[in-house]
Amino acid sequence: MGPAILTFLLLLAMSSTRAAAQIFEYRPSLADRAARKDRVPDEVVVRFKAGMSDSRIDALHKGFGTSKKRILSQVVPLRLHRIRVKAGSTVQEMIERYDSSPMVEYAEPNYYVHASAVPNDPSYPLQWNFDNPVYGGIGAAQAWDRTTGTGVIVGILDTGVAFENRGRYRLAPDLAATSFVPGYDFVGDDTHPNDDNSHGTHVAGTVAQSTNNSLGVAGVSFSSSLMPVKILDDNGDGTYADLAAGLAFAADNGAHIVNMSLSGSSPAQSLEDAVAYAYANGVTVIAATGNDGGVVGYPAAYNEYVIAVGATRYDETKADYSNYGTELDMMGPGGDLDVDQNNDGYIDGVLQ
Repeated sequence: MGPAILTFLLLLAMSSTRAAAQIFEYRPSLADRAARKDRVPDEVVVRFKAGMSDSRIDALHKGFGTSKKRILSQVVPLRLHRIRVKAGSTVQEMIERYDSSPMVEYAEPNYYVHASAVPNDPSYPLQWNFDNPVYGGIGAAQAWDRTTGTGVIVGILDTGVAFENRGRYRLAPDLAATSFVPGYDFVGDDTHPNDDNSHGTHVAGTVAQSTNNSLGVAGVSFSSSLMPVKILDDNGDGTYADLAAGLAFAADNGAHIVNMSLSGSSPAQSLEDAVAYAYANGVTVIAATGNDGGVVGYPAAYNEYVIAVGATRYDETKADYSNYGTELDMMGPGGDLDVDQNNDGYIDGVLQ
């Protein structure tokens, strides 16, 4: 019963949160949204059929003029190769070239994904999303009598997390007592998934911020361990290829739950394969529906494998920014930075 309660709390609390001004607000302008491209202009993602040897794959790449330096990354469990298109060729030409081979399951563009624009802790009374005196919130205090998440590993697929003191990066003070397991940075290709944006740290704090430490606010599942997986850059932007790699990494390294507070606008077989892989390996996959007021984004729209979570305001009505559609599974407190419905003197963001 404990893990089930924990998962339900996480579903309600962490996928579509809007930050309060205390830490972070990610709210791209309409002009920024309109200017966004939906795909990387010079990359393709190729999935090879099972049983293809490395030597045969290398020979195919060579035959298509794809040098090893143009193979930017691979997701071995999914047999995915991320390839930079050679000069003089277009993405569509490369897709058609690889699709023509009987060794290939499919080839497709590499699409972009974007971050979706939180006890005795002194600001805990402001966390209306945990225990809303009028509407109930998520009932965190009652659930903590049953479980606080001990033994559960939550993968945070985002901009990284402020989890260590290294170089110019610093451990967030209210994550000092939070448990972490090794993660990975798929943007920088190293084992230090530090946060150069702050979105991922906000999400991580919402999940498992150090609690009962007389500092800041509380985390919804504060005894869980976090696995930081950086797949978004300092602008909150990333690619489906890195997201697929992050999902496979989390599934292969013991994550019980993965949270993705991000969305993309285009379907892609490689991304669906990645969430299906995580699901098949026992991972509960949670994704935000999106925060631009449109239809449910990806990967949340793959509702055979993903639990899609939208956002509500303090009064439990749908937040105007929250994406909506038939793929939506449930909604949880996300807030509204334009109002103060509970009259506590603060805008109704989700504190972290």
